[in-house]
Amino acid sequence: MTKKTTWSVCSTVNEPLYIIERFVEHYRKMGAQQVALFLDTDTTEVVDRFQGDTFVKCFPRSEWPVRDKSASHENTQSNNYRHYIARFCSTDWVGHVDGDEHLTNTSHKKTIADIFAGVGTQITAVRFLPAEVVFTE
Repeated sequence: MTKKTTWSVCSTVNEPLYIIERFVEHYRKMGAQQVALFLDTDTTEVVDRFQGDTFVKCFPRSEWPVRDKSASHENTQSNNYRHYIARFCSTDWVGHVDGDEHLTNTSHKKTIADIFAGVGTQITAVRFLPAEVVFTE
């Protein structure tokens, strides 16, 4: 029996709760095993919302890896991504996307896991073109 390819999503977010909820639900429906959210805000609203949901791992700012406060937003995102991979990730692949980006599968014949499974073992990174999502409340 072939092992199923697993994947998760990591994102540094500063969006309103309703956008983060849609983000999480999108990836749940797409078949991800976990969503890791690095919360770029001091509010506890998102942590409270996903308390007890094993699909979502929230990292409030106080739990972020130590970093240079003058680091660019991109460097902060990269540091958070590396922190997740090194200490918490148990999936074969990790998608690193913004909170308003959704990976989609336009073929509808393959899942995201199928796409990752088809990548050769010598390939360590794959670039997807995400869909920017426009939200209304």
